[in-house]
Amino acid sequence: MEFTFQELITAFLYSIALGFFTGFIYEPVKLIYKLGFNSKIHYLVLDIIFMVTCGIILFYFYLALLEGRIRAFVIIGDVIGFFIFKATLSRIFDFIFNPLIKLFEKIFKNLLKKSRIIMYNIKIKLKYV
Repeated sequence: MEFTFQELITAFLYSIALGFFTGFIYEPVKLIYKLGFNSKIHYLVLDIIFMVTCGIILFYFYLALLEGRIRAFVIIGDVIGFFIFKATLSRIFDFIFNPLIKLFEKIFKNLLKKSRIIMYNIKIKLKYV
């Protein structure tokens, strides 16, 4: 079955929206990186999870909208949507989350400092027992 021009344009616009949604999914992954889980193994695992998730979403998108046919313009639309999100709303999320991350780091450092002091005092007291 051939698709009409209107169906193809609709699929392209939906693919841009799907790319935008993919960018939104990437924000929690980026937040995890910023919270300190930024070793090579963390990057590898999180990127694989992200790619598999996006692949499954794209697969169902192709299945539902294009009867399972892969079209290059739909992949291009997905990439365009992702980069539109990265250029617009991603900056807003960074503006919101960066101060929260710094606050979290400050609280965590204070708790770590206090726990080290407590552990040092316990160690000294146990030494004399």
